[in-house]
Amino acid sequence: MKQAVKLLLILLLYSCAGLDSKNEDFDMAYQEGNKICVVRFNPKEKKYFSQVTDPCLSPDGKRLTYTKSNDTSGQSSRVIIIADMETGVLTPLNIKNNNHYGAVWSPDGAYIAFNLFDNNEWHVGVIKTDNTGLQILRSPVGNGLFAPAWMPDSQQIIAHDLTTIYIFNLAGEQEETFNINHLIGDKFFVSSATRFQFSADQNNLIFNAGIDETIPGIDEPAEAIFSYDFNSKKCKRLTPRGLSCFDPWPDASDTLYFAAIKDSGFKPTIYKTSLSGSKPIPLMAGSRPSIKVK
Repeated sequence: MKQAVKLLLILLLYSCAGLDSKNEDFDMAYQEGNKICVVRFNPKEKKYFSQVTDPCLSPDGKRLTYTKSNDTSGQSSRVIIIADMETGVLTPLNIKNNNHYGAVWSPDGAYIAFNLFDNNEWHVGVIKTDNTGLQILRSPVGNGLFAPAWMPDSQQIIAHDLTTIYIFNLAGEQEETFNINHLIGDKFFVSSATRFQFSADQNNLIFNAGIDETIPGIDEPAEAIFSYDFNSKKCKRLTPRGLSCFDPWPDASDTLYFAAIKDSGFKPTIYKTSLSGSKPIPLMAGSRPSIKVK
């Protein structure tokens, strides 16, 4: 009897080990040239997706969204694909639209927000990750909406129209607004690529914006990443001079990942710092980092 029990335990251990070996959750995704790299740190593994952009790793690290662009017979399109990292199944978003891109997952993994062009204007789309329940968020003044992000509780979406920050609930209702110049001042160049995100405690607003600095070989203004403190009502620069910094990704522990270049011939590099403003640490060549959060 004891031998049978021992044998059963051994079989169970081997079975559990086999299940673990099939665990396809990854830790980080980022853009590397014209391909996306998805990385697991332990055990080390990399997977690549070629000729696609805008990577965003799901909070559990098991799925990836990216943008697939096509230009055939004079008809161009951009669509978002959900890739299952274990099965390899690729699922387009269930949307009757051929120009949408830049998906970002809600922190609880239940929703995806993205940019969508319709009727000659940019909007924000929100859809459940089971590909149902599409909502279209529109600017109340008709200026378009850009660069969606999520509140830490996954119950609200942040977007802006270059002059105003809007906060919407999951029903698409506007709940709060902030005039950008009144909030952070008028010394920043806000573009459709500027993304406003809240820290985990919601006391700080993290954003990237153009500034009155230049990078060698680049005609456009450099960018930097800042944090606006709602308590002190002051902005703090989080990234150093001499770099043009973009693609901010603050995680739940207030670590900030971002990408940067230092001149026109320099490939983007991903850095890690903190919201307290510690010295950035270079991690790898690439841009648009996203990190597993649970």
